[in-house]
Amino acid sequence: MMVLLRAGLLALAATTTLAVDLDGRPVTQLAPAGSRAVILFFVALFFVFSDYFGFGGTTTSIGMFLMFVLFLVSAMLWTSSAKKKTVADAERALEGHSFVSLNAPLLNAGLQFGRKVGWRRALPALLALFAASGLAAEWSRHRQQHDDRAY
Repeated sequence: MMVLLRAGLLALAATTTLAVDLDGRPVTQLAPAGSRAVILFFVALFFVFSDYFGFGGTTTSIGMFLMFVLFLVSAMLWTSSAKKKTVADAERALEGHSFVSLNAPLLNAGLQFGRKVGWRRALPALLALFAASGLAAEWSRHRQQHDDRAY
């Protein structure tokens, strides 16, 4: 048993190049540095509950499985609520902004102008108009809300 444990530890400690990253550096480990300690902690926890407290291997395995399921479900609920809060914050931030340059009548007028004049001559004028309307909207918004810390 001790020989197998030492062989396993030597295999884990061997630094072989597994791959090369985008910067050309060799990749020697795929897991983060603390993952071995976490696995060792859970193995020790398993032995404490199964042997020391006398729950047995099956009961301890089922209990640890249920604990991991509980952690998974709580993480899923937490990330879902964080996502909903982030989306609500983003929607609330966008409510105050009006996109003047992206409304339907202005786009329709731009398309008609491009078809009548020709796209080679109309495109630079439309881009200049688009940029000017965006700057005007931003300046007017900045002047109206100069006390707000978000701007």
